[in-house]
Amino acid sequence: MLYFDNAATTYPKPEQVYKEMDRLTRECAVNSGRGSYKKAENASAVINETRKKVSEFMGEENAEDVIFTSSATEAANRVLRGYGFEENMTVYVSPYEHNAVMRTLEALRKEKKFKIKVLETDEKGYLNLDDIEYQFMCDEPDFVCINLASNVTGYVLPAERVADMAKEYGAIVHAAQAAGNIEINLKETNIDILIFAGHKSMYGLFGVGGFITNSRIFDRDKNITPVIFGGNGEDSLNLELSERGISRYEVGSLNIAAIGTLKTAIDTIEKDLSETQERENRLLKYLIKKLEDIDGIHIFQKPETEEEFQNHIAVLSIGFEKYVSDDAGTILDGEYDIAVRTGYHCAPLVHDVIGSKRYGGTVRISMGRFTTKEDVDELVAAVRDMR
Repeated sequence: MLYFDNAATTYPKPEQVYKEMDRLTRECAVNSGRGSYKKAENASAVINETRKKVSEFMGEENAEDVIFTSSATEAANRVLRGYGFEENMTVYVSPYEHNAVMRTLEALRKEKKFKIKVLETDEKGYLNLDDIEYQFMCDEPDFVCINLASNVTGYVLPAERVADMAKEYGAIVHAAQAAGNIEINLKETNIDILIFAGHKSMYGLFGVGGFITNSRIFDRDKNITPVIFGGNGEDSLNLELSERGISRYEVGSLNIAAIGTLKTAIDTIEKDLSETQERENRLLKYLIKKLEDIDGIHIFQKPETEEEFQNHIAVLSIGFEKYVSDDAGTILDGEYDIAVRTGYHCAPLVHDVIGSKRYGGTVRISMGRFTTKEDVDELVAAVRDMR
C-alpha cells in the first residue's frame, strides 16, 4: 500500500517508536501516582520526562504547563468547555477549524449566547490581515480560534500575527494542529493555548494528545475550569479538586505506553525537523508540477510563489472532474492500493472558501517523512490513468 493519509495519522512510525511501545507495555504499564511501589514510580517518571520533552519541543519553559489527554479532540473540548464564555462575547474562528473546535463552540454558543464570526480571507482563501484588523476594530474579539495549518489544503496560517492583533484587544488565542510539521516556540508568541495530537506529525501513537498553556500570558488554573472529574491519586478523601496544578486536569488512568512513546517519537523527529520540512516541500512542488499536466484535475489553493510554498506543509487537496471525491478515493484504493482521504475532513467551513463542495469535498494527499519520490510517481500515474 502507498500511504498518503498522513494528515489523519502519520504511518508508519519510526522503528524506535514501535520498540519503545513494546518495552513500556511490557515493563511499565501500571497506574502512575497510585502506589508507592517501584513500577508505579517508574511510570510517573515516564510521564514527567515526556511532559518535559513536549514543553521543550514547543518552546515552553515550564513542563507543568503541559496537560495530557487522550487526544487533541478531548483537549479542545476540555479547554473550550472549561473556559468561561459569557453572553454577548465575540469569538472569532478561522475558516480552517476542525469540528473538534467548531462543534464544541456551536454547542456552547447555544448555551452561552455568544457570537461566532469567521476571520476574513482573500480570493485564494488565505487570511486577509487587513480585513481582519478591520473586523477586530468593528467588533472587538474576546476569544480567537486559529489553526496553525490547514488539515485540508496544507496552508500555514499567519497565527502569530493574528494573535498579536487579538492581544491588542485583550483576547484569548487558542491554536491547534501542525505540531511536528512546523517549528513552534510558544514563549515567543501571543498564543495562549496550544492543542496537540501525538499521533499525527509528532509521530507518536493513538491515545495521547493534550494542551499547553503559555504561562507567560495566561493563567490556566484561573481561566480553565476542569470539566472531567475522577481519581488522580491525591487527597482521595477530599471531594474538592486542588485549586492549582496538573492534577486538576489529569484524572483517571493515564496511557503510559502512548505518553512515554511520545518522548521517543519527538527524539526521533526533532534532530532533522528542518531537513524533513525541506524534503517534504520539494516533494510537494514535484507533486504539483506533475498534477498540473493532467487534464480534469483541479488543485485547491495551489501554492504558486516561493512564499506561498514556504507557507504550506506537504498536504494537497485535489478534485476530479470525472468523479466525486469519495468515488475517486475508492478507485485509488481498490485498483491501485493507494490510501488517500476523501470528503470534507472534519473541517466544515473551509469548503465554501476553496469551492470544493461541487466535488463532494476533496481528495486529500498528505505526505510524511517516509514518503518517497517513487511513491509520488506511482500516485501521479494512477491519477493520470483515472482522468
